[in-house]
Amino acid sequence: MKHILKKTIVVFLSIGCIFIMQSCEENLTTSDPNGLAASTTSTTLNSSSSTDQKVIVTDCNLQGWAKQIAGGALGDVAFVTEPSKPSNGNGSLEFYVPDMQRIRLYYNGFLGRYLNEISEISISTYIQERTVDRNTIYVVLQLDVNKDGIVDFPIVFDPYYQTTPWVKNKDLDQGPSVLGKWQTWDLYNGLWFQGPTLDPEHGQPLYSLKDWAKIYPAAVFEVNGGGKGALRITAGGEEAYFGINFIGFADKLNLKIGKQEISFDFGKCQL
Repeated sequence: MKHILKKTIVVFLSIGCIFIMQSCEENLTTSDPNGLAASTTSTTLNSSSSTDQKVIVTDCNLQGWAKQIAGGALGDVAFVTEPSKPSNGNGSLEFYVPDMQRIRLYYNGFLGRYLNEISEISISTYIQERTVDRNTIYVVLQLDVNKDGIVDFPIVFDPYYQTTPWVKNKDLDQGPSVLGKWQTWDLYNGLWFQGPTLDPEHGQPLYSLKDWAKIYPAAVFEVNGGGKGALRITAGGEEAYFGINFIGFADKLNLKIGKQEISFDFGKCQL
């Protein structure tokens, strides 16, 4: 693996990070070597038609997605052919977090759409290496709950909270994240908490996406002016209890929003 030579240095750098950490929810830099970064006017899929769409997202065509890396972070989000058996067969997204700092791929294509339009959403993840058992890739949605054009808070789906003791209904228990295996997470029936700094271990309640939509029926996807992503696939971050030297992959983000059924397939550009 190309990252192994970095790890010795990273261990020493990360010791300092344990004691000197700052919030970087918005203090991130957008990395876009191909000049294809998304903005608040990024590619928006047609919401007026009833269609099934498979969207191939690669480093050659980001399809409105963009990556964002915490300032000074050593990690990266990359489009790769790994692991050996990608979830969708065309590669995947690799999240390399050597120093606990947050990295993400984000999408603004659903701005203004209602949370209650979602009736299905899932994502597949694969964890290759980690130093903290709870660490995995998680998903964040930025919400404006009163339609004033300002983000009120994010909600977070973290696979760590999809099993006991957090899940009380055994039929909804998705089990723990494991190493070396693709796992598909049901984000619609799974449990979300209100972020960014608190979590269920500090009193935040967990609700399904359907329940969040009932609590806030006017909630829409939003970003503040110049914001970076109403939908975020993320790894790292001190509030997520991340350790060093994490390598994981994500693929096959499927969702049904309104009449649309969309499958985002991530992978390496094939020239």
